[in-house]
Amino acid sequence: MRYTHPKLLEHLASSFVLGTLQGGARRRFERLLRDRQDVRMLVAQWEMRLGQLARSIPLQSPPPGLWAAISARTQPTAKSVALHRPFWAGWLKPAGFGFGWLGRWRASGQCGVFHRTDAFYHR
Repeated sequence: MRYTHPKLLEHLASSFVLGTLQGGARRRFERLLRDRQDVRMLVAQWEMRLGQLARSIPLQSPPPGLWAAISARTQPTAKSVALHRPFWAGWLKPAGFGFGWLGRWRASGQCGVFHRTDAFYHR
């Protein structure tokens, strides 16, 4: 992509300052920001514009129960953790066989290997 068009650079700089530029585009723009003075000036201009906008809005305090609601959604309780099974538990229990079936299958396979090697050993 060519970074010579002023409209493109303006758009990228505003997206970068707003925080909406993501992934590879953000990494490329950060590299461009490091290498080019004109891009740094564009970013500084957008930071000043948005900084003035942020200062013009009066401060508001969040509602009292907001932090409790956030922690309830992001930090699971011990009871909710105990209710959730691991995602792979369903794979080990197809058609109702369960973990016991898996253990018997492994044990029978190992016994068969030992039996076959024993048969070849005593020839």
